[in-house]
Amino acid sequence: IGLDIDGVLADFQMPYQSLFIALTGRNTFLAGDSRNPPIWDWPTLRGYTDDETKAVWRHIRADENFWLNLQECDGCQTLRTVIAGLERKHEVYFITDRSGIRPKRQTEIWLWDHLGYAHHSPTVWPTVLLVGRGFKGQVAAGLKLDAYIDDNLDNAKDIGWKSPTTQSYLLDRSYNQT
Repeated sequence: IGLDIDGVLADFQMPYQSLFIALTGRNTFLAGDSRNPPIWDWPTLRGYTDDETKAVWRHIRADENFWLNLQECDGCQTLRTVIAGLERKHEVYFITDRSGIRPKRQTEIWLWDHLGYAHHSPTVWPTVLLVGRGFKGQVAAGLKLDAYIDDNLDNAKDIGWKSPTTQSYLLDRSYNQT
């Protein structure tokens, strides 16, 4: 079983939006954007430039705790109740396209803390794979995943095209409806 993290388990939108405001000194977002962005690239929709987006990503990549400090999405609580059973019966992979200072380690610690591995599976450490954009389908095929959940339509399609035996699920989010 493969799971994306940001937008599926971890709330990336709110801190990402907050960084745009903090680094540019202006807020052009609409109420509710940080919870339910209307499209995938909502900062551009709201008038932020490519240079401002690059600055936000430079800040994220330079922050040794950015990925550790994310809050949970709604689905994280549900997964926390079933992760021990999943890990006993399946190989579970957390597949993400994170970058920065030790993103894999930050992600492992976040999953350990938020999914309750210490309580349910103290001898099992979450398996995190850092995968570049456009490669999730190849990874799913290579791992022979039965199922994969993501919030990005392009990733879900990539899985379907490159790993036809994997059931690819698109998590229902406001920004992936169009």
